[in-house]
Amino acid sequence: AGAGTWDYVPSPAPEDLPPVAEQDVIRTAFIYQPALVEPVGASQVLVGSDAFANAREPLAQAFKGAGLPDSEAFAVVVNHFKSKGSGTPDPDGQGNANLDRVAQAEALWPFAEQFAAARGTDKVFLTGDFNSYNEEDPLQVLYAHGYTNLESTTDPGEATYSFDGLSGSLDHVLANPAAEAM
Repeated sequence: AGAGTWDYVPSPAPEDLPPVAEQDVIRTAFIYQPALVEPVGASQVLVGSDAFANAREPLAQAFKGAGLPDSEAFAVVVNHFKSKGSGTPDPDGQGNANLDRVAQAEALWPFAEQFAAARGTDKVFLTGDFNSYNEEDPLQVLYAHGYTNLESTTDPGEATYSFDGLSGSLDHVLANPAAEAM
């Protein structure tokens, strides 16, 4: 894409991360176009939540439009909840480890709102692989706390996941009311 088209948000300092033995071998990250947005403050990982003992911890970063004041910031939290294919057996048709994903959703929303408040914004986007379809319990938790699932504007029926002949969306962008207004 050309030099300078993309940049990345540095990971938090090692002392601001869980102990290495507790981290997943894969970590979520942010890449962005610096011509469009700029990071505001440092990134932050949710540390110390038992809900994420078997999943990747959420990573939060505030951004603002390029050249805008920090007061125009919005928070983004990228996620990768526990997979549907491992963990406790599926008792209800929502995939293995559904109760783990519900606990992760319950830990995510207060972390996201606290992070945003610390960055001086009320605008929060939750993004990533929630390993949950729209009507499943983990997303229902986030909907109950005021988040709306932003559907594709080009293809509302677009699927992000296909397995064994079935397809649907496990990857989502959710917004609280202030972020949705953007």
